Amino acid sequence: MNSYARDNTVKYPLPKELKSPKAGKARIASVGKEEIRLREAISKSRKLFVASLVLVVFSMSCVIAFNALVSSRQIQLDMAQQQLGKAVIVNQNLNTEKAVLNSPARIVKLAQNQLKMSDPTAKASLRAVNPYLGAVRALPKSAVPAQKQKAVKTKKSKLKKS
Repeated sequence: MNSYARDNTVKYPLPKELKSPKAGKARIASVGKEEIRLREAISKSRKLFVASLVLVVFSMSCVIAFNALVSSRQIQLDMAQQQLGKAVIVNQNLNTEKAVLNSPARIVKLAQNQLKMSDPTAKASLRAVNPYLGAVRALPKSAVPAQKQKAVKTKKSKLKKS
């Protein structure tokens, strides 16, 4: 019970309908316990309504903020998945190109055509070469001493005769 309700009556100003048209001051009427309880209940219900309204507005703003966060994360996830898909395609292309470049048939073809190499299992006929004569021909005359040049000339002449 309120402290101002001492003798079961509380003095409140009268509504406008009950005011005297001649008197400038409001009349005071007695209000019983039931009226006090009714007014307190209305006051509590108004406070409860305002509090629940504030709670609903706060909850809705939290839901909207969370929805915006989820949407932005979903966009980031979609972009990352697109980049991953592109990277997988590039990786597959590179693996295919690697397999083509590493194929033994391609390497053998390049060796035979561009480097003029022959198949190691094929029999090749080699011409006999005198290594000493080949070396002397390759060296300039100034690099070979005079005595050796004479010896080479005599060997050449002997070879030509025979």
